[in-house]
Amino acid sequence: MASEDNIKVNKLFAEYLNEISSDQGSEEFLKAEGIDTDQLLSEGLRKIKQIQMNIASEKTEREYQAMKASVFQRAKDQVEKLLSDASFSLETFIKSENIQVAYRNFENMTKDEIKEFLERHYLLKFDKENDKKTLD
Repeated sequence: MASEDNIKVNKLFAEYLNEISSDQGSEEFLKAEGIDTDQLLSEGLRKIKQIQMNIASEKTEREYQAMKASVFQRAKDQVEKLLSDASFSLETFIKSENIQVAYRNFENMTKDEIKEFLERHYLLKFDKENDKKTLD
């Protein structure tokens, strides 16, 4: 959708620039009315650049949100897989993942608290992996 909008905006501005640059009478009329056509063109180009930057920014934000949603879904899937294993032990998991924690009363944690703890762990873990891939 945004790609279509980008194409439409570019086409509209290209047609506009083509029209005003090819019509000598229009430029003379504007100058006669006291309008600085160079400044007008400069402002128009600046606005075009700003629109293009906004479109690129929105695209980047959508891609970032999609990536975050993907990481979150991976974390949720991993936690569901862990919790569905009858032999799962949070204490063993913490030791195997070498997680440093201050809270030691794991036996008092509810299933929802354990699930939230694991989801946060995997969110951070997968997010770090994505950051590392991005830097490489």
